[in-house]
Amino acid sequence: MTSTGQVALAVCLALLTGVSCAGEQAGASTSETPPELVLEGIAYRYYEGSTLVVSGTARTATFRNATGAVTADELFAHLHDEARGSVEARARRVNGNLLLKWADAESGVQMLDINGTSAMTERASFDARKQRFFGETPVNVHGEGFQATASSGFSLAIQGDRVLHFQGPIASQFLAP
Repeated sequence: MTSTGQVALAVCLALLTGVSCAGEQAGASTSETPPELVLEGIAYRYYEGSTLVVSGTARTATFRNATGAVTADELFAHLHDEARGSVEARARRVNGNLLLKWADAESGVQMLDINGTSAMTERASFDARKQRFFGETPVNVHGEGFQATASSGFSLAIQGDRVLHFQGPIASQFLAP
């Protein structure tokens, strides 16, 4: 694989798997110069040993070597887990930093589990060090026979129990079959 291909893979994996992402910029402003790397139409796979952990796509991605800043548009990630079931995540826009291990997604974020339960929110963050998604904007959850809205946000660990924790007032409704 070429060094450009390796960097592209690292950018996408960092954004989607949380191997290392961040929302705040380290060092120089990213608006000063164009990014060193601009990629379009990306497909990727991330393995730990011989185990496929994450696969996905992004419409575009950028990377700034000097600061570790990354961006991606129309991001899709399939987090593979044979033991607990897979999770899919989509975001229209992601800004992150490989050095700080943090990413912020905005303009619509959706997570879907193997049971068909869908969680949607306007913005969410990913902390790679703690392996969790979280947000402070309302989250709407729809599943088989129910729907719920947490008005103050959520937290979801992607390792361990994968329990979605609601914050703030919660409105829920059980739906007739």
